Amino acid sequence: MKISRLLAVAVVVLFAAGIMTVGCDNSYKKQNAEKVAKTEAQIADQQKAEEQKAAAVQPAPAAVEPNVCHGPIGLVGEKKELTIEGKKYSVQGHLVKLETPDTDDEYTFGVITDVKDAIPTTMENLKKFYVEFTAAKVDAILVTGDSSENYDALKTVFTFLGEQKLPTFIIMGNREKKDDFVKALTEVQATYANLFNMNMLRRFDADDVDVITLAGYYDMNYIHNPPGCLYGKKELDDIALLAKESDSPLAIVSHGPPRGEGKDAIDHAVEAGNVGDPEMAKTIVATNIPFGVFGNIHEAGGKAVGVDFKTVIAPETLSDKLYLNPGPASSDPWNMNDGKISNGMAGIFKVKGGKAMYKIISVK
Repeated sequence: MKISRLLAVAVVVLFAAGIMTVGCDNSYKKQNAEKVAKTEAQIADQQKAEEQKAAAVQPAPAAVEPNVCHGPIGLVGEKKELTIEGKKYSVQGHLVKLETPDTDDEYTFGVITDVKDAIPTTMENLKKFYVEFTAAKVDAILVTGDSSENYDALKTVFTFLGEQKLPTFIIMGNREKKDDFVKALTEVQATYANLFNMNMLRRFDADDVDVITLAGYYDMNYIHNPPGCLYGKKELDDIALLAKESDSPLAIVSHGPPRGEGKDAIDHAVEAGNVGDPEMAKTIVATNIPFGVFGNIHEAGGKAVGVDFKTVIAPETLSDKLYLNPGPASSDPWNMNDGKISNGMAGIFKVKGGKAMYKIISVK
């Protein structure tokens, strides 16, 4: 009996120990599972925090700067209509169009370039030019760049141009800072709808002439007030496209002239020789653009040359091909290549019956 009791007690003890062992095992596994789950959650939280931190210090993608130098080609957007001095115009995409043709076969521009600043003597020059423009019954004004070098002066010049009420087509040269040009012109346009930003509008379709524009300059070394406007192959290719769509005798308007040859060319700088853009010259020839209006090389102004970019055409002579640099509007005295001194110059550019002629206005 004693042995049986001992065996019974042993069985009970072993059974109880087995229960405890199973209980302990289950408790450990449960605690371990909870620990693992907690650790995994902590790791996930930590990874998420690190990802958020990394994202916070990542540099934001660079903002795409809007192109304010050369507007896209295409008749996109809503067509807008306006009236200037009794004539109707429309604007859509890259195109400004005169919607009120006249019965004659001519169109006349007043041409201003290289105003440089809004100092009193230069502003007096502009007033004198407009007396001559009125006498010549010009239809519109071309402003071929370097209107001034800072916002305040640009706004003064643009305001004066707006006050004259004539349709006025304006591009940048190699001295305007982009932000200053856009701000000044946009603000003045709010009052004077006769001013057109021909950086963005690329073609003017009149009844007897078409104008296409190329703003800025081709050589970064001569962008004097960065960030300015630089043009290259793409913009010259655009000129070829615009030339194809033109339906009248065509004139290109740009600040810098095409590369010429010799001392009589409209790009001959006194110390550097012929400094015009050779690729522009090639484009003009290849696309058969018969006329052009330029500026920039002050001392080479006051004349126009023919198709060879070197032979001077006499004023008031109708020509099949004509490329004009009227000379600087600025009142700062400038020694010209012909030995004269400029105290301010402008031009009159007329297309008549498919040919062109010019006249130079000089301040005495």
